[in-house]
Formats: sequence, structure tokens, C-alpha cells
Amino acid sequence: MKIGVIGGGQLGRMMALAGTPLGMNFAFLDPAPDACAQALGEHIRADYGDQDHLRQLADEVDLVTSSSRACQPRPWPSSRSSCRSTRAQKPCA
Repeated sequence: MKIGVIGGGQLGRMMALAGTPLGMNFAFLDPAPDACAQALGEHIRADYGDQDHLRQLADEVDLVTSSSRACQPRPWPSSRSSCRSTRAQKPCA
């Protein structure tokens, strides 16, 4: 599985360090030329709001997530109802 991560900082790096031994591959979209996570996957150097590069990332991976606290995702209208509560997404054990 290839995971696209918006943000290639420390959180993205930790995600890749945890996922790589499980057979996951990573691609990171980050504007920094020296993003922390770049050595652990493909690095797409672009601003977080660059629609063309966001589409490129989405086209290359199986799923996309965000690792940056500065990047506030905006859900598509069809997913809005399922994203209102984390409890609705995943029950606590």
C-alpha cells in the first residue's frame, strides 16, 4: 500500500518509520526542500494548497492523510457527515 502524506515533517517521518516495516510505501507533499521525511519516500515539493500537485499525490497513492497541524483538511461534502465525530468513525475498545 502506498500512502500519501500532506506534510513531510517529524510526524510524517514517524508515520513512515512505523509503516515501512509493515510493507507500506510513502509519498510526501511538502514545500520544504529539506523535509524530514523525504529520505523515507517520494518527496513532492509543492505548497500545501497547490491543486495540481495535490492531485498528482492523490493519483499516485492508495490513500491520503495529513501529518501537518498547520494543514487543516476540508472534507468533501459527501464525507462531511462521516467526519463529524471520531467516535462515529471508530468505536473505542
